[in-house]
Amino acid sequence: MKRLFLFTSLVLGLPACGDLFCADSCGCNPAPNAGNYDITGTTVTAIANASNSVTVLAAAEPVSRSQFALRFGLDTRLVAAHRVGWGAAYACSPVEPKFTELVTAITVTSNNALDAQHPAGSSLNDLLSVYEVVGNPVADGLLSDYVQRRAQQPALVLELRLANPAAASTGPQQFTVVYQLSNGETYTAQTSPLTLTQ
Repeated sequence: MKRLFLFTSLVLGLPACGDLFCADSCGCNPAPNAGNYDITGTTVTAIANASNSVTVLAAAEPVSRSQFALRFGLDTRLVAAHRVGWGAAYACSPVEPKFTELVTAITVTSNNALDAQHPAGSSLNDLLSVYEVVGNPVADGLLSDYVQRRAQQPALVLELRLANPAAASTGPQQFTVVYQLSNGETYTAQTSPLTLTQ
């Protein structure tokens, strides 16, 4: 009985003793792997963004150029990643999921001219400012160089606003976003028709 108790104490105590020699917060167990986001699609919604309130625009609804924005999001599925340690369980900080793909291009077009230099179907990337939606949206330059600036890392949600609203034409618009990934996948999303006003 004494030998069994000694053997059990040694076996159960080894992981804890071993962890005395480990520097990380998870002991000698490997840190838990994050899951990975697999991108499965995209969505884009036209919104009116005014005074910290966001309204989703109904089909053909008017919106002033200064309040107009596109809310662009990724549809994802979480691919779990498991790593089993050799000892007891530990409370470790959660690890943020990563993306399994890189984004190679984001292109926004409209079915009507947005100004004299941007006819229907042409890229509007140099007219749109990017805001990463984390709490209060934070400006991150023009869409035309956003992908390279971010080293091709996707973001779950982006808001796109006119960089110079006064220069945009008023009238009907319908926006399309094409999202291309490094694995060859391409996703397309389109807004409902809307009307830009003064």
